[in-house]
Amino acid sequence: MANPITGVSKNLSENIHALRSARGLSQSKLAEIASVPRSTITYLESGAGNPSLQNLIRVAGALQVSIPELLQKPRSRCTLIKKKN
Repeated sequence: MANPITGVSKNLSENIHALRSARGLSQSKLAEIASVPRSTITYLESGAGNPSLQNLIRVAGALQVSIPELLQKPRSRCTLIKKKN
């Protein structure tokens, strides 16, 4: 049976990276906004992170998402391609 914590850590890693990138933020800038060390962001994005609740709240607030959104399975990455007229 797969370790559920590993899956959640992977979700957290992918979601933080995707949300940070979508907002055009560097790891340093996200860390500054979240008031955490840059190494914390790096650690979380590596998938090895086991953040405190306080750090989860800070990162979620900095990215303007809820904690459940950070922990859930990432959404499919889709691009809307409009039909040419």
